[in-house]
Amino acid sequence: MGNKIFIGIDPSLTATGWATHEGRSGLITSELRGIARVADLRQRFNRVIQETISRLPIIGRGEITCARPERDFYAIEGYSFASQYSAHQLGELGGVIRLYLFERRRPYVDIPPPTLKKFATGSGRAKKDELRLAVWRRWQKEFKTEHEVDAFILAKIAEAVFGDPGPLTQFQSEVVKRCKQNLAAQTVESDNKSVKP
Repeated sequence: MGNKIFIGIDPSLTATGWATHEGRSGLITSELRGIARVADLRQRFNRVIQETISRLPIIGRGEITCARPERDFYAIEGYSFASQYSAHQLGELGGVIRLYLFERRRPYVDIPPPTLKKFATGSGRAKKDELRLAVWRRWQKEFKTEHEVDAFILAKIAEAVFGDPGPLTQFQSEVVKRCKQNLAAQTVESDNKSVKP
C-alpha cells in the first residue's frame, strides 16, 4: 500500500471523532459556541490532521519509525437528515471540514450513516453497540467513544476506496463500488463546472 494514511472523520459539534486506518484515534472538542466554535473546531481539526499525517508509523525490520505519508485520504460521515435541532450548525462544521480538504486537494468521500453501518456489519440499520462489536470482531480494535468507532469504520472505508485493503466481504465490496461511482460522478460534475482547486 506504500506510505499512505487513511483518516475517518465523524463530524459533531460536541465531539468530532477522528481515526486512522491502523487505529489511532481521538476527539476534537471546543468550549465555545456559535460560529466561534466552528472556527475553533476548524483550527483544532487542522492541528490534529497535521500532527497525525506527520507521524505515520512505518514498520520494517522489527523497527517502528515515523515518516510523512506520500498521500492522505479521507472518508467523512455524511449529513444525518434526522438531526432536528443542530442541523444548520452541523452543516456549517461539515462544510468547513470539506472546504479544508478541498483547498488542500485531499481526496475524500462522503459516507451516509447507513452505508457506514453496512460496511461494518452488513446492515444499514445496525445500532451503536453492534458497530462497536463488529469493529472488535473484524479488526480487533476497541475505542472509548462511539465517535471514534464511527471514525475508524470511515477510515477503513477510505482505505478500501483509495487503497488496497485486502479481501472484502460481499457487502463491503458493494459499499466500495457505490463510493467509487459517486466519486466518479463528483469528478465529472467538478470538471463540467470548471472548479478551480
